[in-house]
Amino acid sequence: MTKIKSFLLISIFLFISVDLFAQSIVKKGDIVIHLTGNDAFVNHRFYIDIYKKSNSVKVVYSYLDSLKHSEVGKDPEYARVENKKQEYEDNDPKRKLHWDTIGMIFERHKAYTRDSVTINLKTDTAYSNLLQRVANVDKAELAPKIDPMVLDGDSMSINIITTDKNMQAAAHAPGAKTHPLLFSFITSTLNKDRKSSAVKKIRKYYTEY
Repeated sequence: MTKIKSFLLISIFLFISVDLFAQSIVKKGDIVIHLTGNDAFVNHRFYIDIYKKSNSVKVVYSYLDSLKHSEVGKDPEYARVENKKQEYEDNDPKRKLHWDTIGMIFERHKAYTRDSVTINLKTDTAYSNLLQRVANVDKAELAPKIDPMVLDGDSMSINIITTDKNMQAAAHAPGAKTHPLLFSFITSTLNKDRKSSAVKKIRKYYTEY
C-alpha cells in the first residue's frame, strides 16, 4: 500500500468535515449535528450536516465523488508535512495539528455532490421534536437495541454539538430495529429533499436508509 493510500485511510477516520457555520460559536438553543456514513470497504462516503439556529434548520447533504490521489502527491504542502511527521512525539500538541493539516490537504483534492435544504421548525413540529430528542441523547441511547447480525454493513458516526455537549458516537449497520432513533433521524432528514442529486446518490448506496 502506498504512503498516500495509507494516509487516505487514516484521514478518512480522523478527519471531520469543516464548515464555516460549525466553526462559529454555538449559542444557547443552537444545535449542530454531523452524520458521516460509509460502506464496509470505504468505497462510498457521505455527510449530512444539520445546523439549527433559532427556528430554522439548514441541512447540507454531501456525497464524496472522488479523491484525486495523484494531486495529493503533487501538493507541496503534503510533501512538507509528510517529511515532518517523525518529529512529533505521541503527546506533542503539534501532532494533532499535523493530522489536521493532512486532513485539510486531502479535503482540497476531493470532489463532492452537495445540496442543501432549509427547514422551518415552526411549521415542521415533528422534525423539530425529533431533532431536540437526538440533541439530548446520551451514548447509551444510541447503542444498538439488538445485534445487527451484519459483518460488513455500513457504518455511521454522529457528532452532536450544543452549548452543553460535544458528543461523538458510532453505529454499525444502523437500521430500524437495531438503532430506531438514529434510523428515524437519518430517514426523516433525507426525506426533506428527495429530489436532490446528493440525496439520490446517498440513497443509491445506502438503501437501508
